Amino acid sequence: MNILKMMLKTAVVPALAVLLLAGYVHAAEDIMVRGIVFESERGMLMETEEGDILRLIGEDLELYVESIVYATGTITVMDSGEEVLMVTSIEPDGEAPAGTTETDVLN
Repeated sequence: MNILKMMLKTAVVPALAVLLLAGYVHAAEDIMVRGIVFESERGMLMETEEGDILRLIGEDLELYVESIVYATGTITVMDSGEEVLMVTSIEPDGEAPAGTTETDVLN
């Protein structure tokens, strides 16, 4: 009976780890948002077209302060409810993001 308990424990723990990892990978899908970048005491922020405020984390974001941009990255919701965008790419508005056409940008 001890062998069965040991097998269950060793099989359950890796299975749970796989399930948790699968959920994490799903949550890490890239999204693209459009909005204006500004700086505050909380750091670099973006107000999206929908009026949401995202905290931005990434490199060279200060170059885009007071600019409308397209930002791509992964969103994480903190325990406080704050949404944080880990920026992987950022482009000024007016330059169509890679994989889009001018028509996509205008619509």
